[in-house]
Amino acid sequence: MLDIRLLGPVEVRRDGGDAGLGGEQQRSVLAALALRPGRVVSAARLIHLLWGESPADCAGTTLRWHVHRLRQALGAAVVTRKPGYLLRPDAARVDAADFEAHLAAARGAAPEQAAVRLREGLGLWRGPALADVRGLEAEAAELEERRLAALELCVDAELTLGRHAELVAELSGLLAAQPLRERTRAQLMVALHRCGRRAEALTVFRDGRLQLVEELGVEPGEELQRVHREVLAGASGAPPVPGAAMPPPLIGCTQLPADIGDFTGRRDQLAEVVRRLRAEPAAPRSVVVSGPAGVGKTTLAVHAAHLLRDAYPDGQLFVNLRGCGPAPAEPAAVLGRFLRYLGVQPGAVPEDPEERQELYRAVLARRRVLVVLDNAATESQADELLPGGPGCGVLVTSRRRLALPGARPLDLATLDGREAVAFLSGLVGDDRVTAEPEFAGRLAAHCGHLPLALRIAAARLVVRPHWTVRDLAERMADERHRLDELAHGDLEVRASVRLGHRFLDPAAARAFTLLGLLHTPDFAPWPVAALLGTLPSGAEEVLDRLADARLVEVASRDGAGQSRYRCHDLVRLYARERAGALPAAERREALGRLFAAALWLTRRTAEATGHVDRTAFQGTGPTWPMPAVLGSGPRAWLDAEWPVLTALVGHAAALGMAGAAWELTAALTPGLEARAQFGELELCAERALAASRAGGDRLGEAVALRTLARAYGGTGRSTEGERCRQDSLTILRELGLEGQPTSFTSAAAGSSTRARNSRVR
Repeated sequence: MLDIRLLGPVEVRRDGGDAGLGGEQQRSVLAALALRPGRVVSAARLIHLLWGESPADCAGTTLRWHVHRLRQALGAAVVTRKPGYLLRPDAARVDAADFEAHLAAARGAAPEQAAVRLREGLGLWRGPALADVRGLEAEAAELEERRLAALELCVDAELTLGRHAELVAELSGLLAAQPLRERTRAQLMVALHRCGRRAEALTVFRDGRLQLVEELGVEPGEELQRVHREVLAGASGAPPVPGAAMPPPLIGCTQLPADIGDFTGRRDQLAEVVRRLRAEPAAPRSVVVSGPAGVGKTTLAVHAAHLLRDAYPDGQLFVNLRGCGPAPAEPAAVLGRFLRYLGVQPGAVPEDPEERQELYRAVLARRRVLVVLDNAATESQADELLPGGPGCGVLVTSRRRLALPGARPLDLATLDGREAVAFLSGLVGDDRVTAEPEFAGRLAAHCGHLPLALRIAAARLVVRPHWTVRDLAERMADERHRLDELAHGDLEVRASVRLGHRFLDPAAARAFTLLGLLHTPDFAPWPVAALLGTLPSGAEEVLDRLADARLVEVASRDGAGQSRYRCHDLVRLYARERAGALPAAERREALGRLFAAALWLTRRTAEATGHVDRTAFQGTGPTWPMPAVLGSGPRAWLDAEWPVLTALVGHAAALGMAGAAWELTAALTPGLEARAQFGELELCAERALAASRAGGDRLGEAVALRTLARAYGGTGRSTEGERCRQDSLTILRELGLEGQPTSFTSAAAGSSTRARNSRVR
């Protein structure tokens, strides 16, 4: 195998001998490829490397000649891949990659093992990296910085092992070459002090401070000042106690899951997370990302954490706290995992949870580490895992809105329509989505613009290339089967929602199930109170617990002062499935209370606002009094609730509860007329009429026809209105009630007049 060496002059060895590279340009091409084994380096990049901004006319030909000569020297190690070339990683060993492997092997190792592996990695260096090529100065500087960082890590481990006497000379030489490197200066001070050379340690600090002030105009950093204080206090004179936990070697370790290559949308939220966590250490650097299940909290957090790796070079810790599972992670257990990963020997991890927390914060006190706490259950669970050092950042995700000290809250909603389609396009391919833009929009809407649902839908399209976007959109059009369609492998929307529902208290779980009977886009507490058979205040408390679990969202506060809640479409479908599993008698009783409460409230509102039709049939259906709901603003209440009330008419009609449908329609009629909402009145009347005819309710049919006549009159359709009026009179005569509706004609005429006046205004 070839042995490519970059950590010094660039050279290639084969079987112990020189492989015979050509001139500087050929070595530069090889170095550029060897720095990225297995990855394509474009021809344009290589040309820029060799000739800068003004390439020769023959640059492309010359580059191909250099590659040809490399192949003569290296065989099949260099291959062509559009738009350039790559070095096959299996065909050559690269010392820079071996160096990184030694650093990785030191991760979490005991001090003795970490020191050995780091010394082995440092031994690969033969001089300044890429010493005899031009154009790769930035890469050479980065490698040199990695060498110095590895050396500092090695010194950390060896100081922990009590080898301070052997380190003094080496550290003195390093500091002479890099006098402004504060970390090296601090290590030399510790080594000198532990050798009993306290005065020399203080002189090292004094000289360093003078150089920093004179050359840069700044005071020493916190770490160097802390070591200075410890030397003054005599705190660092003794070597560590054998078996004690070591300060972990800073090797840039990461526990982050793989980044999402197809990350789409969330531009503003992502920018806010990154901005906050790149803030100066003096500012609080913590963010809590909250949102309902499947909205993409973890995806956003992981993507942001990868973008922030350069800001936290000492590592990134990640843990799933299982906040929605049956057994949330215990903070003490998580601390143990973190400490072992950071390099603390297993036997040195304290048993006592408080001591673990103290050691964890001490280990991170001078580090720049990002801690990602995914899926946190409570504030207390997350709080025990917060680092204490100002250089650390914290990124927490949770379904609940957590109030952590100094943390910036960021709440995620679903994607907007454009982002949702772009998300699909990124997963499925532009060609399939742009070929059917209308159905792509429908599919995104059927997914409720929820990232989890969109990802599942995209996965199903990917594994079924013969399906079109339209095929899946049409399969998902039927709400009854939509959740069945949103399952693929271990991804399932139903399971995600079920996880949040499983840990509700009994009252909240029952309320969530009964919400499946409520077919309205949003709602106040009173319909839930009616479904539960309780007071509105009690229902509001339960709804707040559902909001904490992110199964409902607080949408707004209406003009009547009521909080209004909303369920995501897919969550609503799951609630509807659960409601459908209830015994039929229980469903009917709950709906009966709901319709009865709506009827009572609508009638009381009509009385309070003067919109009462004294000629209307009241019916004898049950009512459910809720006097506290209306308060002092019945008009504002009706303004807020008429969409819910008209939806309840349709729901009652669909269930065959004709009495509830026509009585509620009759009660709504004066209020809707006063608002000139004749289209809504017509729709209610038609639904009540259909339900009454289907159920053989002749009185309901007559009342619904009477209301329909008034709706037609309000829109100027007098002929149709008169026909409905006559049909209603005929039925009333059959029932012996012909003397009751004395003002049908005047009512219809009055509706028409009000409509004209409304249009004039």
